[in-house]
Amino acid sequence: MDAEKMIINVTHDAVGSWIAGQWKFPPITNDIIAYHHKPGLCGTYPKEAAIVHLSDIIVKGIGVSASMDRAVPLFDEQGWKNLALPED
Repeated sequence: MDAEKMIINVTHDAVGSWIAGQWKFPPITNDIIAYHHKPGLCGTYPKEAAIVHLSDIIVKGIGVSASMDRAVPLFDEQGWKNLALPED
């Protein structure tokens, strides 16, 4: 995402969210796209955004992501809390 921001001054989550709005996707879809890298900031659908965030981390971790960036990101702390999963 840093490269996207540096080269084209926009990130794929911002573009995806904008396209979802233009195509009249449901608000939940738009918000999940917008916040899938920062689910702790998603005020409307935080649990759903956190699920997609976790999925993104898993596919990168097991090496099946289409992303050229192979670094596995840290899980968003607030997103983890929003999932309300047991710690054990």
